[in-house]
Amino acid sequence: MTEEVHHARACKAPTLGVMYGTPDWQGLSNRTPGRWKFLKAHLDLDKIWDYAWCELEEKSQRCKMDKHGIIWNGGTVLSFFGCERRENKKGTGTARLMDAPLAYLDAVNDATCSCTYPRCFGGALRSRYEVANALGEGLKLDTLFQVLDAKVKQALFPLLRAKLEKCCAFKTAAFISGASKACGEKHIENVCKAVSNGYEPRFGGEGLGARKHFPKSPCVAEEWSRLEMMAVIDKRTFPAGQAAKLAKNSPLSNDAELERSSLAAMDVDLEDTLAGENSARQGWATSDTPTPSHSPVSNGAADGNTCLF
Repeated sequence: MTEEVHHARACKAPTLGVMYGTPDWQGLSNRTPGRWKFLKAHLDLDKIWDYAWCELEEKSQRCKMDKHGIIWNGGTVLSFFGCERRENKKGTGTARLMDAPLAYLDAVNDATCSCTYPRCFGGALRSRYEVANALGEGLKLDTLFQVLDAKVKQALFPLLRAKLEKCCAFKTAAFISGASKACGEKHIENVCKAVSNGYEPRFGGEGLGARKHFPKSPCVAEEWSRLEMMAVIDKRTFPAGQAAKLAKNSPLSNDAELERSSLAAMDVDLEDTLAGENSARQGWATSDTPTPSHSPVSNGAADGNTCLF
């Protein structure tokens, strides 16, 4: 059985707010005049012009965002999304980093660390961590850390990998809980029942099939949208930064003690990040919904979606 093919269409150049000035979209390929970034490019890689704009971080080609990938000031008009305008003003709106990493990141030096959309395997829901460059091309942690001393790399890599896997497991549990409590989905314990390996969870009695990979409910889709992001990393500084944290936790002269103490420290660090505040930990013991973290940009709005390094 064949599926209907939906073709993207060309988008009209957006009119921006006064603070952005008046960029000449027609003559623009890309421009970064100090505080602002403007892009007219194939941002979703479909060879149809897209548009993006944002306020930049100081002395950087990365758009200003909080630790959850929520854009501060900026947005996109992408052909892939039917030319829908997705824009944030002071951290509020529909713009998300993962809509267009090529636009919002420093295309040369940045990478994203995120969790893939949960899928069913062996009757259980699983998400894996993913590191990708601004083009969406996957990067191997092993490759990122090849600049480090071999002994440091050997000690650090499995600890970081375990931490990332734990983070994605947490997010998966939070996703299912959110689908139930925020979106009213029922029978969440059966989301992978009779579901083929590799398929997404089934909500609301959704069946299988090529057209039914993702949930119909916009609420459920939004739940994962706010959870998938872990962090933006600078490929130039990330390996050394992680090595420094590792060395601070334990001297490298004792490998066994290094592994024990560093893993414990990483676990504590992860739990602190997820809980947001030490005082929130008590709530974990009596609730099946993880305590959300604190978002500094969106006026402290709790969204529970960050596993920092």
